[in-house]
Amino acid sequence: MVSMDNAPMLKRCVIAAAMLVAACAASPLRAAVAPGVEITSPAARGDAFRPVRANRPLFFAVYAASPNGVASIELLADDRPVAAKPVSGAAVVNVVLSWQPMVNGDFQIAAQATDRSG
Repeated sequence: MVSMDNAPMLKRCVIAAAMLVAACAASPLRAAVAPGVEITSPAARGDAFRPVRANRPLFFAVYAASPNGVASIELLADDRPVAAKPVSGAAVVNVVLSWQPMVNGDFQIAAQATDRSG
C-alpha cells in the first residue's frame, strides 16, 4: 500500500516513467513532447501565490522531466520571466529557483522547461 505522504513523489515517478516509455516508442518523425514541469513547493493558495511581500526572496522547488533531457527551467511571475537556470540535461531534474519581487501583491507563478532539442 502506498502512503499518502509519498503521493507527490509517486506522481512524479509515474509521469517520468510514462514520458520515457512514450519517447522510446516514438519515431523520430513524431512531434516532440514538451517537458513536464511542476512547482512542488511552496504550494499555491488557489491559483496564485499570495500575499507576496516586496524585497523578500522567495524560493520555489521545481521538478521537470523530459525523455530528451531537460536543458533549462524558467520561473514566471504573471507570465514574465523572473528566474532561469540551465540544468544538466538529465531526463529528470529538481531545482530551486529564487525570486525577489519588487512590489507587494498576488502573483500567478508558473514554471516552464526546455529540453535538449530546443
